[in-house]
Amino acid sequence: METKSKIIIACLVLIIAVGIFLRIYNFDGWLFFQADQARDFNLVSRAINNGPEWLPLLGPKAGGTFLRLGPIFYYFEYLSALIFGIGSPAIMAYPDLFFSILSIPLLFLFLKEFFSNKYSLLLTAGYAICFFEIQYSRFAWNPNSLPFFNLLFFYAVYKFFQTDNGKAKFWWAALIGAAYAIVGQLHFVSMLSLPIALAAIFLIRKISFKNIKEQWLKYLGVILLTCLIFYLPAILSDFQTNGNNTLNFIKSIGQKNSDTTNLASLLQKDAFVFSKYFLVILTGIVDATKITINLFISVLVLLFAAGVFALKRENDGKKKFFIALVFVWFFSYFITYFPLGSKLQPRHFLVILPLAFIFVGLLAHSLEKIFKFKYVAYLAMIVLLVPIITNAYNMKVWFSEISDSQKKISTYRKSSLLKSVGGESWWHLKKTSEFMHNDCEKSRIVMIPPKESYRSLYDYAMEYVGEKRPYSIQWGSFERDNNACFYVIGFAKNDISDRFGDALQRIKYVQFGDMAVTRFSIIDDQAIKKIKNPFKKNNKRGIEIEYNNAVIIEEEENIDLDTGNNNFEEISDSGDENSLSEDISLLLDNVGREDRVFWKDLFDGKME
Repeated sequence: METKSKIIIACLVLIIAVGIFLRIYNFDGWLFFQADQARDFNLVSRAINNGPEWLPLLGPKAGGTFLRLGPIFYYFEYLSALIFGIGSPAIMAYPDLFFSILSIPLLFLFLKEFFSNKYSLLLTAGYAICFFEIQYSRFAWNPNSLPFFNLLFFYAVYKFFQTDNGKAKFWWAALIGAAYAIVGQLHFVSMLSLPIALAAIFLIRKISFKNIKEQWLKYLGVILLTCLIFYLPAILSDFQTNGNNTLNFIKSIGQKNSDTTNLASLLQKDAFVFSKYFLVILTGIVDATKITINLFISVLVLLFAAGVFALKRENDGKKKFFIALVFVWFFSYFITYFPLGSKLQPRHFLVILPLAFIFVGLLAHSLEKIFKFKYVAYLAMIVLLVPIITNAYNMKVWFSEISDSQKKISTYRKSSLLKSVGGESWWHLKKTSEFMHNDCEKSRIVMIPPKESYRSLYDYAMEYVGEKRPYSIQWGSFERDNNACFYVIGFAKNDISDRFGDALQRIKYVQFGDMAVTRFSIIDDQAIKKIKNPFKKNNKRGIEIEYNNAVIIEEEENIDLDTGNNNFEEISDSGDENSLSEDISLLLDNVGREDRVFWKDLFDGKME
């Protein structure tokens, strides 16, 4: 092996090692663990304890609808639990961690198809320490592995068209189908966007690469068959539920449109949101002002212009196709996102996360092509180093924020992106549960948690710390019980200990960073039933616990507890004068939630 190749491999190994360190450092203690994670952990744990037939045929719900994703996310978690056991909730996040780590060398391989070794290594280094990507690699959630599988899809597409070997084409086609099927089961946006991308790529090959003789149509069958295999559980589920999930899919289309139909307004909102999250991806800055975000739009335009310039100036057919593929990747999602406008969330940009670094590479590449002055290479190098330096700094800030949140009442940046700060980690759940478990000397524990969504979290956390006594998580009023220990769990910044009044007496107050536990006793019967409906609705602030004007919690969470009623009504042809469109409309109006179907239900004919 040549010395140059050894240096490249050594640099890549070092980059991967740094990326791994940032993803696994204090992984269990800083784990973000909320209602979605507790629900999924319980579901997978049941399959581990009772057998794989208890795995569902569908996955988590798409937000705000009854539509469910495919089950691949649960199957990844099940495989992880099968290998490592279910001793810690962190185990369920291992698949997302694993695919995040794999995305680092995969990005390098993809970049190498166009860029030099130096550019490829620097861009991969920026991605390896990307604050945005690392944050989503450190907890379990169905969208978190989207960067890897989207990258795998487009890498497979590129390699498919670059090989003339029929056997190799077959396997690349199968990989395209597998990557698409997995991505579509992790997030529905990709299910809609990637067929658009694939159709555009086939069209580009047909129009712009006429001189290249290709026989790719016969491989479409391989792609479709692979998709069919991966979607088999979802298909079986629809057979069991009279097509309920398919009907919910049709019903959900168009439900999440933006609140405006003005094209100029939508374009303005999209430009702002894309600028905001490209800024986060490339720098790690999560609290930028609106002025900064609007200014960064000019950077987006510059990145885009650099890509157009590189596409026009490139003479190598393979490299030209690489750039075209990058633009197809970008626009396939931009078109899908266009109607959403300001409703776009951080997770929507996981699918195009690698693109930000590729466009930076194209900018540096174009600078070297356009300008011929002596030090242009240094200018290009600065462009490549900016994402590395800024992301490294903001990673350090985030790690400090998480660490502080476990030591004191912390101050952290305000962002919907930040996880595991402000008392939102598994560490806080475990510590508060351990305290109640060890502190209570009576036969029963009664607790009021900081948010209604923490019900399932404390159900799991109390079981995890070995609590065997009966315990109650209070939602409404409670009665005097001399055999019970009473606790309020809250955010330490909202200290309510001095507002209990004379009716309640504080026995003990213990703080665990941003979270605190207050043990109290009832000394006046007037207090009985006064802490009533603690999670009542409040239009401005969501859900609150109030007692003597004491606010304990501040926000409502969107939870899926899988406990809804079956609203699906079977519609048959009644022979009346309604049109087919009216029948379909009526069918969609009546479609709703179906109980989960498990593999075991295919054999016993029963649903849970």
